[in-house]
Amino acid sequence: MSGGRPLKFESPEKLQAKIDEFFEHCEANNKLPTITYLAVFLDTSRETLKDYQTKYGDEFSDTVARAKQKIEAEMEDMLYNKHSARGAEFTLKNNFGWKEEQHLDHTSGGEKIEGFQFVKPEDETDDTSE
Repeated sequence: MSGGRPLKFESPEKLQAKIDEFFEHCEANNKLPTITYLAVFLDTSRETLKDYQTKYGDEFSDTVARAKQKIEAEMEDMLYNKHSARGAEFTLKNNFGWKEEQHLDHTSGGEKIEGFQFVKPEDETDDTSE
């Protein structure tokens, strides 16, 4: 952590206290917790949150990871609310690595599909057999 400017949050405990305040604020004001909103509330950026998670030690990393996990859980719950499912789906795909997958069975019930033989139809008007 040497070099560069000092951290906005001097300890994981101070960061956690502010994150707790964020979730309380969201609850009290019926606001949806998102990663971007968390960054705004902390008066920082999404990139800085990412830095706390990846560059400043396990304690900061765990603190940010828990906050993101709580946001992810909120989004996951919203998938069951038909009025907000699309937004939750977008957030989960773009912020948490979720993806839709289709698994198609191209093997005919588990058995390998053999190649096809094409047979030219006999021409009924062809009188070459005489």
